[in-house]
Amino acid sequence: MSEKKRVLFVLPRYEIGGITISLYSLLSKIDPSRLEIDVFAKPVGAYKGKMPNCKELSQNIWISYPYIKGSFLIKVFQAIIYGIRYAFSKIHINLFPLIYWIGGKTLLSDKYDAVVSFSEGMADVVCSFPAKKLIQWVHCDYRRHLAENDPKTERYAYERYDTVVCVSDYAKGAFADIYPDFATKTIAIHNIINVEDILMKAAKADDLDNRFSTDVFTIVSCGRLDPVKQFSKIPKLAHSIHGLTDRPFRWYIIGGGFTEEQQRIEDEIRKYAVGKYVFLLGSKDNPYPYISKADLYVCTSESESFPLAVNEAKALDIPVVTNDFPSVHESIEDCVDGYITKLDSMPERIASFMGSPLKTPGNRINNTTSLDEIYKLFES
Repeated sequence: MSEKKRVLFVLPRYEIGGITISLYSLLSKIDPSRLEIDVFAKPVGAYKGKMPNCKELSQNIWISYPYIKGSFLIKVFQAIIYGIRYAFSKIHINLFPLIYWIGGKTLLSDKYDAVVSFSEGMADVVCSFPAKKLIQWVHCDYRRHLAENDPKTERYAYERYDTVVCVSDYAKGAFADIYPDFATKTIAIHNIINVEDILMKAAKADDLDNRFSTDVFTIVSCGRLDPVKQFSKIPKLAHSIHGLTDRPFRWYIIGGGFTEEQQRIEDEIRKYAVGKYVFLLGSKDNPYPYISKADLYVCTSESESFPLAVNEAKALDIPVVTNDFPSVHESIEDCVDGYITKLDSMPERIASFMGSPLKTPGNRINNTTSLDEIYKLFES
């Protein structure tokens, strides 16, 4: 058997979110006899100290200097770095690559067989690390990411990666449309879904929010409060459903994020007078007990690179009604796992489901292909 490979994963922080959960699930399924994995991230978030089958590295001042809190010496170092950066920027010299090269060197990044930037937001940081092989993971529709980032900086970063991994064929196609010259080094690997871990966490129902009840038909939607999730459209959808059926129901939204989006959702709840059956529960460290007790999971997203929460509902054998966006067809088989429909038609579909539920098949998650592709990526 060949010598096992050493891999370093880098992500922004250990906070709850799709990227962190995706890495947690990936690591939980990796065979530690085949891959030796270290993880570096800002040491905050619910998943700090909980990443399986890996070693979590200590903080690195060269990479983390903007947000490290500490002694007087730390503050002096930060002031010096900021001052030097500012001075050089005035003569149009970017010191970030040098600073991040030093950071990677102090992490011994060149001693690993592969270094992975596991967030597109870290691409311009990790691309400067000295490494035998550099890999970038893309979890989003890259067109949305590029709309808020400097195209020149992004291209500079991606030129330096040996492989770009996108989490769906749809995301791969979107990335290749922007960078056709990178298409030959771009691949698609679906996110790992740890069914056993999800089932175990779903059984921990002792800390459920006291606003949550399943005495009537129960709908759950889960995710970051981001406009792309379109949670602010739920109150109007619920109002329409209420006019289509006499059956009582409650719709629970689980997630935190943008304050403006939360305010928009609350305003819409008041506008459509649905406060008795639409509830915004906020962020939950463990959303799975809520999903597992639902009669239906609903995804209203405008777009997803890989609909993680939809796949988690599948893992819990909960039927799904989802908005029709390209990547969802890679996860949901219409009329088998649930229903794919336009948002405007969603009230009729949900009301119909409430009257005649769909019986979904069990064991709908299979990680074999994704794991095989991950081993091939690192061991080849």
